[in-house]
Amino acid sequence: MKLKGLIIAIIALSSFTSWGQNNDITLTTRNQNQSGQDFTFDVYANTTSGSTFLGDADIVFSTSATKWSSINATSANVHADITTLSATIVGSNVVVNIQGNFGATSTSDFPEITTTPVKLFTVTLSTVSDFTTTPDIAYVASGSPRTKIYEVYTQGSRLRQRAISAPTLTDPTAGTAPIAAATNFTSDFSTPGQASLAWDAASDSVLIIARADSAVANGPINTVGFNANNNFGDGDSLNTGSSTEYVVGKFDGTATSATITGLANGTTYHFAIYKFSGGSGQTEAYGPSATATGTSLQDEPTTAATNIVFSNIDPTGFDIAWTQGDGDNVLVVVRYADTTGATPNDGTSYTANSSFGSGDTTGTENYVVFSAANTGSLSIAGLTAGKNYTVEIYEFNGSGSDNNYLTSSFLTGTQYSMFAEPSTSFAGITATTQSANSIEVTWTNPADTNDWVIVARLSSDAATAPTEGTSYSANTTYGSGDAIGNGYVVYNGDGTAGSVTITGLDQYEEYAFDIYAYTGLVAADDSVLNYANSANSNDVDVTELEAEITITLEGAFNGTDMAGTNITVPAVQPYSAAPWSYAGADTNTSGLSTVVDWVLVELRAEATSGGASDASVVKYKKAGLLLEDGSIVGADGNPLTFAPSSADTTYYVAVHHRNHLAASSSASLTDNGTSAFSYNFNTTGATGTDGMFDYNGDASLYVMFGGWTDSATDDVINAGDYSAVYSDRNTTDAYSNSDANLDGVIDADDRAIVFNNRDYSTQAP
Repeated sequence: MKLKGLIIAIIALSSFTSWGQNNDITLTTRNQNQSGQDFTFDVYANTTSGSTFLGDADIVFSTSATKWSSINATSANVHADITTLSATIVGSNVVVNIQGNFGATSTSDFPEITTTPVKLFTVTLSTVSDFTTTPDIAYVASGSPRTKIYEVYTQGSRLRQRAISAPTLTDPTAGTAPIAAATNFTSDFSTPGQASLAWDAASDSVLIIARADSAVANGPINTVGFNANNNFGDGDSLNTGSSTEYVVGKFDGTATSATITGLANGTTYHFAIYKFSGGSGQTEAYGPSATATGTSLQDEPTTAATNIVFSNIDPTGFDIAWTQGDGDNVLVVVRYADTTGATPNDGTSYTANSSFGSGDTTGTENYVVFSAANTGSLSIAGLTAGKNYTVEIYEFNGSGSDNNYLTSSFLTGTQYSMFAEPSTSFAGITATTQSANSIEVTWTNPADTNDWVIVARLSSDAATAPTEGTSYSANTTYGSGDAIGNGYVVYNGDGTAGSVTITGLDQYEEYAFDIYAYTGLVAADDSVLNYANSANSNDVDVTELEAEITITLEGAFNGTDMAGTNITVPAVQPYSAAPWSYAGADTNTSGLSTVVDWVLVELRAEATSGGASDASVVKYKKAGLLLEDGSIVGADGNPLTFAPSSADTTYYVAVHHRNHLAASSSASLTDNGTSAFSYNFNTTGATGTDGMFDYNGDASLYVMFGGWTDSATDDVINAGDYSAVYSDRNTTDAYSNSDANLDGVIDADDRAIVFNNRDYSTQAP
């Protein structure tokens, strides 16, 4: 009986005992996050020991009301066992209401809370208006509304809820912030569309924020966590508007670099790196920032400029032209050819000056002479005469710190500036006639490094200096070298030759020879040659006159020619005595077998411009050898030549023979250019009335009157000549003036010639 009562008492007691009560729960705010105009945080629950089940609850949070221009609360990520949840704003508080499962049949229909924190829900607040104020999310445990939490338990067969008398409410609290900022924070924008960041490793984690066009103004907020993305614009944003701050990096203390992508070309970006402690959007404490700034490069051109052309080259500058590539701009760099080149640096803007040496440099003595939109041409000044320069043309896009240069391929060209006009202590040149068609020019080679051209010209033509920037080909044959003015280049060299003989000259012409120093040959570039503006020296001389004279002696003429004479022609000319008084010691060295006799040839000038009849002034005379065909050669058998001192006289020719009347040309010598001056007495006759004998009576052949045997008395064939021949009659093998027909015998043949020509006199003026 007593046992039964005990059992009943136990049953009765158990029916009034509560099962599942814990009275222990902790709420924690985690993962506070701000991005754009939204602020989110998560609420976690756990017990310190054992477990319980969450029933109805009002969870109230206070906020920093000034952080939002208007507060809208929404919930998400609600625990699966919470059937009904709402988030509303009451005053400046956020109230989250959880309604239990009214139709639940077991505690398992409610969220189980254990010692392992479990996320109950996520709250999002908007719209953020202040990006600098800490959100100050805190649980409200007193007043109304306030936080109330019920747990679900089983009492007998019923589910019941009971308020947890003292829930633990854990607000976000920042830890201790790092004192010093990150060190050596740098940015590298060498690749378009991205930036490479670097910093020194630290024990603290780092957060990197980026902003376009302006410096990072807000920075992170303590106790708030941020989601990073290295593609600019994809991470959390810290503000709104035209220039938003984005979180682009979040790293632990071992990281030292990051690559940020998604950057717009030509935009300046500002980066701030913050060391921080704590985490989980709950305990973050951010230290001071370090900053770096740079501009994202424009796209690099792909096609280099081509076809550089130099023109208008002078001692201090030249022009260049090129075919542009596909860059918007070009950078032109000029350096001395023996200076090491230096390519431009991306992201760098260079100040250009078209005067060499005045602009910025890409490296030592690599001067920027142009940096602007691609024009395809440029004039460069400030050069030093005679220097070799290298020009480099780089295509680039950009307009300053976003400049991106194409340096893997660029246009280059080398060009000397024109050399300075030469200076010299040249001693002079000497021109000496060598023949009727040649003159030798000699000089002493000067002790300098100049080169030289000699220009031959007629002295009557004005001198013309060589043209700068032009190379001339020389030829010692006059007229075959390059022309300069009315002259021709007959020498081009360094002067060591000491002499040059010019051939192909016209006879009896006065030629001038001008020598000009020049510089620049070392450059192997005709365009930089610079000549003296006037001749450094000159000299003149006259080519000899070669006289091609044809004449026939009546006494020796056989009807065809003068072959058949029979005299021994003396070795030395016979005209040293009066009336000829020729002092020349001409000696027959010709070795010719067709010599008829010696003659004396005179070059005559007019006395008073009276024509042939006035040609009485004997300028030059020379003994020559008359040949059987009527031609006259010099004593050496070569053409008969004269060496006039000037070329300003018109010459007539007179021919003397020891026993024939002298004949003087009825016209001046014919100028045949490079060939001999000529006169044919046989066909043209002589000046004066009966100046020569018309042999056939039809003016087809003129011969000198024979029989002037008494040359010592007068110029008339008369009785004295007749007597002289008779006086020497019957003489043989004699070289005698009385031998009028030159047959070696003085006889009636000779007297007949004198008789037939009696009373004729010389008509030579």
